[in-house]
Parts: sequence; C-alpha cells; structure tokens
Amino acid sequence: MMSDKEDIVEILCYPDDLLRRKAPPVREISDSIVRRAEAMLEAMYESEGVGLAAPQIGWNARVFVIDAEQDRSGNRIWFNPNIVSFEGSEESDEGCLSLPGIRGSVERPARIKVSAYDAEGRKREMDLEGLFARAWQHETDHLDGILFIDHLSPISRLRIRSQLKTLEREAKKSGRTGMKPAR
Repeated sequence: MMSDKEDIVEILCYPDDLLRRKAPPVREISDSIVRRAEAMLEAMYESEGVGLAAPQIGWNARVFVIDAEQDRSGNRIWFNPNIVSFEGSEESDEGCLSLPGIRGSVERPARIKVSAYDAEGRKREMDLEGLFARAWQHETDHLDGILFIDHLSPISRLRIRSQLKTLEREAKKSGRTGMKPAR
C-alpha cells in the first residue's frame, strides 16, 4: 500500500482482499498519478518482477507497469489497458509478486492485440506475443480481481494448497485484516 510518501510502495500478498477487487478506470493522467506509477515500477524492479498492477499495492485504479525485457528502457507504464483480441494458445509457468514462492502452469492466448494510454496520455495499440503478451494478460487479470492461481487446473491447485494455507496463516499472524481464504 502507498504510504504518506508517494515513493514508498508495499506489495500486498495473498490473501489480501484488495487483490480481488475490480479496479475502476483512471479518469485523468496527472503528474502525481504518473509519479505513483513510476514508484510502482521501481518496486517491481526491486522485487525482480516483470509486472505489477495497482491493486497489488492497494491502489484501486486500472494501472500497471511491465518490463518484460528488464532493461529499463521504453514505455513501461500503462493506464486503462484493454485486450482487444487474442489468438492461439500456449501454456507456460507463471508466478506473482503477491504470491511469493508459488508458481504454476497457466494456459493463455499466445498473441494479443491491446490498447492503453501511456504516461504521456497517448492512446497506443500494439500486437504482443511472448513474455510481454503473457505479462499483459496477467496484469490485466489483476485489474479485474483475478489471480493466476484462478487459472490453474484442479490438480495444480491441490499441489499449491499448502503454500496458500501458509500465506493465509502468515497474514493472520501479522494482523492484516480483510482477507479471504483460497477459493
């Protein structure tokens, strides 16, 4: 959650119920919102992630950051992202900064066409594939209150059940409130 200082970001962990909320669109891309997104980007790099969505820091807004190349170049902040179309299918291993230590195989479309606004407020449309397409879909799910574990097969969910229970116990012990157990 964002603290009083805009540049400090804490990544929420499962089972925090803020991760299950659908985020509303950003109405205006202001300097303060861009700075907040830039702080998210730094938190993502510090945590060695590929993407981070606003709900993961307790910010209820349709914003995410992605750097699939991890080279800190190019436009990596996206507002009001949308998946316009998709095709193909591929299965690959995924993890999430909000589910530390948990990984699983997720089937997703292989190629997607997307639209979103960049940090300068320009609408962009792109055709994506590979890790960038997978990360875009993963982060879009976060904006809709969906976690990658929701896409796992029943057998895969059974395999990670003890890890989820451990995260639930740790959250309860730490006194974090507003949490819902695994579905």
